[in-house]
Amino acid sequence: MNNNKCVYTLLIFIVTFTMHVSAAEKDTLYLRNGQILIGELKEIAYGRLKFDADDVGLSSIKISKVATLKATTHLYRIETAQKTLYYSSVYPDSTAGHVGIKQEGQIISIPLLSILNTRYYKSASAGLWEGNLSLGYSYTKSSDIGRLNADAGFKYNLPKAEFATNMSEIVTQTDTGWVRENENLSLSGAYYLNYSWQAIALLNYQRNIQLGLKRRFQEGIGIGVNVLSTSNLRLKSILGAILNQEKNMENVNAATVEAGLLNTFTLFNLSKPDINISSTQNVYFGITQAGRIRHDGQIKVTWKVISDFSVNITLYDNYDSQPPGINAANIDYGIVFGVGYSF
Repeated sequence: MNNNKCVYTLLIFIVTFTMHVSAAEKDTLYLRNGQILIGELKEIAYGRLKFDADDVGLSSIKISKVATLKATTHLYRIETAQKTLYYSSVYPDSTAGHVGIKQEGQIISIPLLSILNTRYYKSASAGLWEGNLSLGYSYTKSSDIGRLNADAGFKYNLPKAEFATNMSEIVTQTDTGWVRENENLSLSGAYYLNYSWQAIALLNYQRNIQLGLKRRFQEGIGIGVNVLSTSNLRLKSILGAILNQEKNMENVNAATVEAGLLNTFTLFNLSKPDINISSTQNVYFGITQAGRIRHDGQIKVTWKVISDFSVNITLYDNYDSQPPGINAANIDYGIVFGVGYSF
Protein backbone atom coordinates (compact mmCIF):
# COMPACT_ATOMS: atom_id res chain seq x y z
CA MET A 1 0.00 0.00 0.00
CA ASN A 2 2.81 2.38 0.93
CA ASN A 3 4.57 1.50 -2.32
CA ASN A 4 1.45 2.41 -4.33
CA LYS A 5 1.15 5.69 -2.44
CA CYS A 6 4.76 6.52 -3.24
CA VAL A 7 4.18 5.75 -6.92
CA TYR A 8 1.08 7.98 -7.04
CA THR A 9 2.95 10.78 -5.27
CA LEU A 10 5.83 10.48 -7.72
CA LEU A 11 3.46 10.56 -10.71
CA ILE A 12 1.69 13.66 -9.39
CA PHE A 13 5.06 15.34 -8.86
CA ILE A 14 6.22 14.49 -12.40
CA VAL A 15 2.98 15.75 -13.98
CA THR A 16 3.01 18.96 -11.91
CA PHE A 17 6.68 19.59 -12.67
CA THR A 18 6.13 18.97 -16.40
CA MET A 19 3.19 21.39 -16.49
CA HIS A 20 5.24 24.00 -14.63
CA VAL A 21 8.18 23.66 -17.03
CA SER A 22 5.84 23.79 -20.04
CA ALA A 23 4.22 26.98 -18.75
CA ALA A 24 7.61 28.49 -17.95
CA GLU A 25 8.72 27.95 -21.55
CA LYS A 26 5.80 29.93 -22.95
CA ASP A 27 5.51 33.65 -23.60
CA THR A 28 3.29 35.99 -21.59
CA LEU A 29 1.35 38.97 -22.94
CA TYR A 30 0.11 41.62 -20.48
CA LEU A 31 -2.69 43.83 -21.81
CA ARG A 32 -3.55 47.28 -20.48
CA ASN A 33 -7.04 46.10 -19.45
CA GLY A 34 -5.45 43.64 -17.02
CA GLN A 35 -5.89 40.53 -19.16
CA ILE A 36 -2.95 38.11 -19.31
CA LEU A 37 -2.42 35.70 -22.22
CA ILE A 38 -0.09 32.70 -22.21
CA GLY A 39 1.22 31.34 -25.51
CA GLU A 40 3.77 32.33 -28.15
CA LEU A 41 4.73 35.67 -29.68
CA LYS A 42 4.68 35.32 -33.47
CA GLU A 43 5.48 38.79 -34.73
CA ILE A 44 5.43 42.52 -34.10
CA ALA A 45 4.94 44.47 -37.33
CA TYR A 46 3.01 47.43 -38.71
CA GLY A 47 1.73 48.54 -35.30
CA ARG A 48 0.25 45.16 -34.39
CA LEU A 49 1.35 42.19 -32.32
CA LYS A 50 0.51 38.63 -33.36
CA PHE A 51 0.19 36.27 -30.41
CA ASP A 52 -0.82 32.59 -30.45
CA ALA A 53 -2.59 32.27 -27.09
CA ASP A 54 -3.47 28.98 -25.42
CA ASP A 55 -7.17 28.09 -25.82
CA VAL A 56 -7.71 31.25 -27.89
CA GLY A 57 -5.62 30.85 -31.02
CA LEU A 58 -3.80 33.42 -33.11
CA SER A 59 -4.76 37.02 -32.32
CA SER A 60 -3.68 40.28 -33.91
CA ILE A 61 -3.58 43.00 -31.25
CA LYS A 62 -2.82 46.71 -31.54
CA ILE A 63 0.43 47.55 -29.77
CA SER A 64 -1.32 50.48 -28.06
CA LYS A 65 -3.39 47.92 -26.11
CA VAL A 66 -0.31 46.08 -24.74
CA ALA A 67 1.14 46.93 -21.31
CA THR A 68 4.27 44.77 -21.60
CA LEU A 69 5.46 41.39 -22.82
CA LYS A 70 7.68 38.46 -21.89
CA ALA A 71 8.94 36.46 -24.89
CA THR A 72 12.02 34.47 -23.93
CA THR A 73 11.42 31.21 -25.82
CA HIS A 74 13.13 32.59 -28.95
CA LEU A 75 15.70 35.12 -30.05
CA TYR A 76 14.45 38.03 -32.16
CA ARG A 77 15.89 40.47 -34.65
CA ILE A 78 14.18 43.70 -33.62
CA GLU A 79 14.06 46.77 -35.88
CA THR A 80 13.08 50.11 -34.37
CA ALA A 81 11.96 53.49 -35.67
CA GLN A 82 15.31 54.88 -34.46
CA LYS A 83 17.03 52.70 -37.13
CA THR A 84 18.52 50.39 -34.51
CA LEU A 85 18.85 46.61 -34.71
CA TYR A 86 18.69 44.44 -31.60
CA TYR A 87 19.25 40.68 -31.32
CA SER A 88 17.56 39.62 -28.11
CA SER A 89 14.67 37.97 -26.36
CA VAL A 90 11.94 40.27 -25.02
CA TYR A 91 11.59 40.91 -21.28
CA PRO A 92 8.76 42.51 -19.28
CA ASP A 93 9.17 46.12 -18.16
CA SER A 94 7.64 47.97 -15.21
CA THR A 95 6.70 50.93 -17.43
CA ALA A 96 3.43 50.43 -19.30
CA GLY A 97 3.91 50.29 -23.06
CA HIS A 98 7.59 49.30 -22.74
CA VAL A 99 9.60 46.08 -22.96
CA GLY A 100 13.12 45.13 -21.98
CA ILE A 101 15.80 44.27 -24.56
CA LYS A 102 19.18 42.77 -23.70
CA GLN A 103 22.12 44.72 -25.11
CA GLU A 104 25.72 43.95 -24.17
CA GLY A 105 24.55 42.01 -21.12
CA GLN A 106 22.29 44.81 -19.85
CA ILE A 107 18.48 45.05 -20.04
CA ILE A 108 17.38 48.35 -21.55
CA SER A 109 13.82 49.67 -21.79
CA ILE A 110 12.31 50.64 -25.16
CA PRO A 111 8.74 51.67 -26.12
CA LEU A 112 6.71 48.97 -27.84
CA LEU A 113 5.47 51.56 -30.34
CA SER A 114 9.06 52.13 -31.49
CA ILE A 115 9.33 48.51 -32.72
CA LEU A 116 8.74 48.35 -36.47
CA ASN A 117 9.39 44.68 -37.08
CA THR A 118 10.55 41.48 -35.39
CA ARG A 119 11.85 38.16 -36.74
CA TYR A 120 12.23 35.24 -34.39
CA TYR A 121 14.63 32.29 -34.29
CA LYS A 122 15.08 29.07 -32.40
CA SER A 123 18.61 30.08 -31.41
CA ALA A 124 21.52 32.24 -32.53
CA SER A 125 22.40 29.65 -35.20
CA ALA A 126 19.03 28.05 -36.05
CA GLY A 127 16.38 29.93 -38.00
CA LEU A 128 12.67 29.47 -38.61
CA TRP A 129 10.50 29.16 -41.71
CA GLU A 130 7.55 31.28 -42.74
CA GLY A 131 5.56 31.26 -45.94
CA ASN A 132 2.35 31.74 -47.90
CA LEU A 133 0.43 29.91 -50.62
CA SER A 134 -2.23 31.21 -53.01
CA LEU A 135 -4.35 29.50 -55.67
CA GLY A 136 -6.98 30.69 -58.13
CA TYR A 137 -8.94 29.33 -61.12
CA SER A 138 -11.29 30.82 -63.70
CA TYR A 139 -13.26 29.28 -66.58
CA THR A 140 -15.42 30.68 -69.38
CA LYS A 141 -17.80 28.35 -71.21
CA SER A 142 -18.02 30.59 -74.28
CA SER A 143 -14.32 30.16 -75.06
CA ASP A 144 -13.98 26.77 -73.34
CA ILE A 145 -10.81 28.05 -71.67
CA GLY A 146 -9.79 27.61 -68.06
CA ARG A 147 -7.02 29.49 -66.31
CA LEU A 148 -5.10 28.38 -63.23
CA ASN A 149 -2.85 30.74 -61.29
CA ALA A 150 -0.70 29.83 -58.30
CA ASP A 151 1.96 31.59 -56.28
CA ALA A 152 3.96 30.79 -53.17
CA GLY A 153 6.62 32.39 -51.02
CA PHE A 154 8.91 30.95 -48.36
CA LYS A 155 11.46 32.59 -46.06
CA TYR A 156 14.11 31.19 -43.77
CA ASN A 157 15.14 33.78 -41.18
CA LEU A 158 18.44 33.91 -39.32
CA PRO A 159 19.59 36.67 -36.95
CA LYS A 160 21.73 38.44 -39.56
CA ALA A 161 20.52 36.89 -42.81
CA GLU A 162 17.40 35.71 -44.59
CA PHE A 163 16.80 33.44 -47.57
CA ALA A 164 13.67 33.71 -49.70
CA THR A 165 12.00 31.69 -52.44
CA ASN A 166 9.12 33.09 -54.48
CA MET A 167 7.30 31.42 -57.34
CA SER A 168 4.27 32.08 -59.52
CA GLU A 169 2.68 30.39 -62.51
CA ILE A 170 -0.21 30.98 -64.88
CA VAL A 171 -1.35 28.09 -67.05
CA THR A 172 -4.23 28.01 -69.52
CA GLN A 173 -6.45 24.97 -70.12
CA THR A 174 -7.63 24.55 -73.71
CA ASP A 175 -9.36 21.73 -75.54
CA THR A 176 -5.92 20.38 -76.51
CA GLY A 177 -4.25 20.54 -73.09
CA TRP A 178 -2.43 22.91 -70.73
CA VAL A 179 -0.26 25.84 -71.88
CA ARG A 180 2.38 27.34 -69.55
CA GLU A 181 1.94 31.07 -70.21
CA ASN A 182 3.85 32.84 -67.47
CA GLU A 183 6.30 31.43 -64.90
CA ASN A 184 8.58 33.01 -62.31
CA LEU A 185 10.91 31.46 -59.76
CA SER A 186 13.33 33.47 -57.63
CA LEU A 187 15.88 32.50 -54.98
CA SER A 188 17.55 35.25 -52.97
CA GLY A 189 19.77 35.70 -49.96
CA ALA A 190 20.32 38.86 -47.90
CA TYR A 191 23.00 39.50 -45.28
CA TYR A 192 22.35 42.43 -42.94
CA LEU A 193 25.38 44.73 -42.80
CA ASN A 194 23.49 47.08 -40.46
CA TYR A 195 19.95 48.38 -40.03
CA SER A 196 19.78 50.06 -43.45
CA TRP A 197 22.09 48.08 -45.74
CA GLN A 198 22.17 44.46 -46.94
CA ALA A 199 24.37 42.47 -49.32
CA ILE A 200 22.15 40.65 -51.84
CA ALA A 201 22.57 37.61 -54.11
CA LEU A 202 19.80 36.29 -56.36
CA LEU A 203 18.91 33.60 -58.91
CA ASN A 204 15.82 33.88 -61.13
CA TYR A 205 13.96 31.85 -63.74
CA GLN A 206 11.30 33.36 -66.05
CA ARG A 207 9.03 32.28 -68.90
CA ASN A 208 6.62 34.51 -70.83
CA ILE A 209 5.02 33.30 -74.06
CA GLN A 210 3.50 36.72 -74.82
CA LEU A 211 7.00 38.23 -75.05
CA GLY A 212 8.34 35.24 -76.98
CA LEU A 213 10.47 34.14 -74.02
CA LYS A 214 10.83 30.38 -73.66
CA ARG A 215 13.09 30.70 -70.64
CA ARG A 216 15.43 33.16 -68.94
CA PHE A 217 17.95 32.42 -66.19
CA GLN A 218 19.34 35.31 -64.16
CA GLU A 219 22.21 35.53 -61.68
CA GLY A 220 22.83 38.77 -59.83
CA ILE A 221 24.54 40.48 -56.93
CA GLY A 222 23.76 43.85 -55.43
CA ILE A 223 23.32 46.07 -52.43
CA GLY A 224 19.97 46.63 -50.73
CA VAL A 225 18.82 49.58 -48.64
CA ASN A 226 15.79 50.23 -46.44
CA VAL A 227 14.66 53.52 -47.95
CA LEU A 228 11.65 54.04 -45.69
CA SER A 229 10.31 52.22 -42.63
CA THR A 230 7.36 53.34 -40.51
CA SER A 231 4.71 51.57 -38.46
CA ASN A 232 2.53 50.92 -41.52
CA LEU A 233 4.73 51.09 -44.63
CA ARG A 234 8.11 49.97 -45.90
CA LEU A 235 10.13 50.71 -49.04
CA LYS A 236 13.24 48.71 -49.93
CA SER A 237 15.45 49.10 -53.02
CA ILE A 238 18.19 46.91 -54.50
CA LEU A 239 20.77 48.06 -57.05
CA GLY A 240 22.82 45.37 -58.75
CA ALA A 241 24.39 43.76 -61.81
CA ILE A 242 22.57 40.86 -63.48
CA LEU A 243 23.67 38.25 -66.02
CA ASN A 244 20.94 36.80 -68.28
CA GLN A 245 20.82 33.62 -70.36
CA GLU A 246 17.76 33.73 -72.63
CA LYS A 247 16.12 31.37 -75.12
CA ASN A 248 13.25 32.57 -77.29
CA MET A 249 10.36 30.50 -78.65
CA GLU A 250 12.40 29.87 -81.81
CA ASN A 251 15.14 28.27 -79.62
CA VAL A 252 17.68 31.04 -80.26
CA ASN A 253 20.01 31.62 -77.29
CA ALA A 254 21.41 34.96 -76.11
CA ALA A 255 23.47 36.15 -73.14
CA THR A 256 23.22 39.72 -71.84
CA VAL A 257 24.30 41.84 -68.88
CA GLU A 258 21.97 44.36 -67.23
CA ALA A 259 21.91 46.86 -64.40
CA GLY A 260 18.88 46.28 -62.21
CA LEU A 261 16.91 48.53 -59.86
CA LEU A 262 14.51 46.39 -57.80
CA ASN A 263 11.94 48.04 -55.52
CA THR A 264 9.58 46.51 -52.96
CA PHE A 265 6.83 48.52 -51.28
CA THR A 266 4.39 47.37 -48.58
CA LEU A 267 1.50 49.32 -47.05
CA PHE A 268 -0.39 47.81 -44.12
CA ASN A 269 -3.73 48.91 -42.66
CA LEU A 270 -3.40 49.15 -38.87
CA SER A 271 -7.16 48.89 -38.25
CA LYS A 272 -9.89 46.64 -39.56
CA PRO A 273 -10.28 45.34 -42.23
CA ASP A 274 -6.90 43.57 -42.21
CA ILE A 275 -5.71 44.63 -45.68
CA ASN A 276 -2.20 45.12 -46.98
CA ILE A 277 -0.94 46.32 -50.35
CA SER A 278 2.41 45.11 -51.65
CA SER A 279 4.16 46.07 -54.84
CA THR A 280 7.35 45.06 -56.63
CA GLN A 281 8.61 47.27 -59.45
CA ASN A 282 11.82 46.04 -61.09
CA VAL A 283 13.55 47.95 -63.90
CA TYR A 284 16.47 46.55 -65.93
CA PHE A 285 18.79 48.60 -68.17
CA GLY A 286 20.77 46.83 -70.88
CA ILE A 287 24.56 47.10 -70.64
CA THR A 288 25.66 44.75 -73.42
CA GLN A 289 22.41 45.29 -75.36
CA ALA A 290 22.28 49.06 -75.80
CA GLY A 291 18.90 50.73 -75.48
CA ARG A 292 17.09 47.72 -74.04
CA ILE A 293 14.86 48.46 -71.05
CA ARG A 294 12.77 45.87 -69.24
CA HIS A 295 10.20 46.18 -66.47
CA ASP A 296 8.60 43.50 -64.29
CA GLY A 297 5.96 44.74 -61.88
CA GLN A 298 3.03 43.68 -59.78
CA ILE A 299 0.62 45.18 -57.27
CA LYS A 300 -1.07 42.78 -54.87
CA VAL A 301 -3.93 43.56 -52.49
CA THR A 302 -4.44 40.97 -49.74
CA TRP A 303 -7.41 40.88 -47.36
CA LYS A 304 -6.98 38.56 -44.40
CA VAL A 305 -10.48 37.23 -43.81
CA ILE A 306 -9.96 34.82 -40.89
CA SER A 307 -6.82 33.80 -39.04
CA ASP A 308 -4.22 32.79 -41.66
CA PHE A 309 -6.61 32.69 -44.63
CA SER A 310 -6.96 35.53 -47.12
CA VAL A 311 -8.28 36.53 -50.53
CA ASN A 312 -6.15 38.53 -52.93
CA ILE A 313 -6.09 40.27 -56.29
CA THR A 314 -2.89 40.86 -58.27
CA LEU A 315 -2.24 43.15 -61.21
CA TYR A 316 0.98 42.25 -63.05
CA ASP A 317 2.82 43.57 -66.09
CA ASN A 318 5.98 42.69 -68.04
CA TYR A 319 7.56 45.07 -70.55
CA ASP A 320 10.56 44.57 -72.85
CA SER A 321 11.62 47.24 -75.35
CA GLN A 322 13.50 44.54 -77.30
CA PRO A 323 11.58 41.29 -76.67
CA PRO A 324 13.50 38.07 -77.36
CA GLY A 325 10.81 36.49 -79.55
CA ILE A 326 10.54 37.20 -83.28
CA ASN A 327 7.49 39.43 -83.93
CA ALA A 328 6.59 39.08 -80.23
CA ALA A 329 4.64 41.68 -78.27
CA ASN A 330 6.69 43.94 -76.01
CA ILE A 331 4.17 44.05 -73.15
CA ASP A 332 2.14 41.54 -71.18
CA TYR A 333 -0.28 42.29 -68.34
CA GLY A 334 -3.17 40.72 -66.49
CA ILE A 335 -5.25 40.43 -63.33
CA VAL A 336 -5.43 37.28 -61.22
CA PHE A 337 -7.54 36.40 -58.18
CA GLY A 338 -6.64 33.91 -55.49
CA VAL A 339 -7.32 32.45 -52.06
CA GLY A 340 -4.27 32.29 -49.81
CA TYR A 341 -2.91 30.72 -46.64
CA SER A 342 0.06 32.00 -44.62
CA PHE A 343 2.10 30.24 -41.95
